Amino acid sequence: MNKSQHQSSSASIASLMHRSIRFILERNIVCGNALTLCCVDENCNDTDEPIVFSEWAFITGANIQRSDYTFAELLSQDEAQLSISGDEGTFLQKYICHYRRLGENG
Repeated sequence: MNKSQHQSSSASIASLMHRSIRFILERNIVCGNALTLCCVDENCNDTDEPIVFSEWAFITGANIQRSDYTFAELLSQDEAQLSISGDEGTFLQKYICHYRRLGENG
C-alpha cells in the first residue's frame, strides 16, 4: 500500500467513525415529554413518536448490538418483577453490526 492509498484508507475509516459517533449520540440524546412518554419536536410540541432508549453492548470482536426499548414499556414494568426476573422491558428491535458501520446501518 502506498502513501496515497494509506491516507485515503485512514480518511475513510475516520469518516465511518465520525458517522458512528454521531449516530450513537443521536440515539442517546433524547428529547421528550416524560408525562406523555412521547418525543417532542424542535418547538417542544409533543409528537406521536414514543420515547425510545437504546441499550448498547459489544458482543463479539468489533460487533456491537443495540436493543431499543420504549420509555412506556420500561415504566410499566413492576419494580419487584424487574429485580426477580432481570427483565428490562419489552424490546422493540435488536441490531447487530460492526461498530464502524453504526452510522450506515442505523
